[in-house]
Amino acid sequence: MRALRRSFRLGAAAIAAALMVAVPAAAGTGVITTKADEYDPAASASYVVWSVAANHRYTVYAKGIGGSRFRVNARGTDARTGGIDTDGTTLIYQQYNQAKHHSDIYAYDLATKQRTKIGKPVSTRRWEYGATGSGGWILFARDRSGTRTLLLYNTSTHEMRHLAAVSGHGHLLSPGQVAGAYAVWATAVWKSDHYASCNVFLYDITTDATSRVANPHDRCQTAASVNPAGTVYLGRSGMRCGKNAVLRKQPLVGAATTLVNFADGHDIYSTYALDNGDTTTDVYYDPWRCGTQANVVKLTDP
Repeated sequence: MRALRRSFRLGAAAIAAALMVAVPAAAGTGVITTKADEYDPAASASYVVWSVAANHRYTVYAKGIGGSRFRVNARGTDARTGGIDTDGTTLIYQQYNQAKHHSDIYAYDLATKQRTKIGKPVSTRRWEYGATGSGGWILFARDRSGTRTLLLYNTSTHEMRHLAAVSGHGHLLSPGQVAGAYAVWATAVWKSDHYASCNVFLYDITTDATSRVANPHDRCQTAASVNPAGTVYLGRSGMRCGKNAVLRKQPLVGAATTLVNFADGHDIYSTYALDNGDTTTDVYYDPWRCGTQANVVKLTDP
């Protein structure tokens, strides 16, 4: 699943651009669908944010609903989309300089277009990546000498929680999303040209408890997001891109269901769950045909 390869890497990866992905009508509504490689979405009721890969550079863009796009990260930097806080306008994201091997976590006000670096203990001299935020919590990971640690920081109380860690060649860790009292992430093991294992984890902030999302037959599960009710959305496939890939929903209680079945050779990078406040959730995701480029699509659940 390509989502793992891009999300878990510390640096940029070459991504080819080609024809637009054909998305079945039943899979949702196209949100960002140009010939560019557009992936890793986040959204609020007023804004949508996404990443674009072009010429080995990685840029985060945003736009108001019905408005024109604008650049988020500073010129001369690369970036990865994160998450929009509950205020609907504050984007938490990663901004980095690959040549200098330096990466920090930033907040960006989508209304005023003001960018602010989030200082210590979040941004340090280490490589911080994969940041997202909601309700005063910032979920992110830090790489230190090959050990990747998942951290959850409270901007009000200044509490820092250590949720998970992996180390060793090919062991990968990707933050997913934080919403309400829940956070999700994925881990994987990469061997040569395929994944040996991929799992998604759900964390309950209130009880300080972590559980692995059920993974029947040990498939590749990644691209995790969560809504405030604790419902997890994720991609599930074989250990290679486009092998029986689906978009899946796992409620806090009850059995998992499949929301989208992708054609053979198609997959997704990531998901992002936006609670609509009316018992529905907009699931943003980025389908692609393996070897080409991605678009951003929205599916309303249920």
